[in-house]
Amino acid sequence: MLKRLGIGLLKGTAIGALLGAALHFGLGATPLTGLLAYLVYMGVGASAGAVAGKPPWGEKFAWIELLIRSVVGLGAGAGLYFGATKLLGFAVDLGPLGAGPISSLPLVVAPAIGAVYGSLVELDNDGNVGEPPPPKKIRVEDIDVGEDEEAEVEKKRGNAGKRGKAG
Repeated sequence: MLKRLGIGLLKGTAIGALLGAALHFGLGATPLTGLLAYLVYMGVGASAGAVAGKPPWGEKFAWIELLIRSVVGLGAGAGLYFGATKLLGFAVDLGPLGAGPISSLPLVVAPAIGAVYGSLVELDNDGNVGEPPPPKKIRVEDIDVGEDEEAEVEKKRGNAGKRGKAG
């Protein structure tokens, strides 16, 4: 379980850090607030949900699970950002990483959201990727070879023969 938690934290943090760095350094969106922030962090949650957990090529219908994880990640990203705006509204100055309310810094919030949701998804994953369940053990007494049916047929034939002789 701790291994899964660590893997989820790593995957989610990596996705969040990549998207946060792309926003901060690539687009220059240092103070990120409002509707754009919600959309970005919804994307972080969906991406973390897609990367963490079972891979889509592991089982026949694993892509459905991936889709569900991603859609739930949209809501989780928005909800976690809403919580961050309420709890982390104090201003900080992180130098080249940005200044302002900590909840408006994509390099801080995106990895945190990705880590939280990625670890939850990875903890939900049982780790079995396409492995068939162990075969069910069958006892010799449970095997039906039709002996009971043959005995009943012979018994009926014997009774029919007795009836024919009596008449």
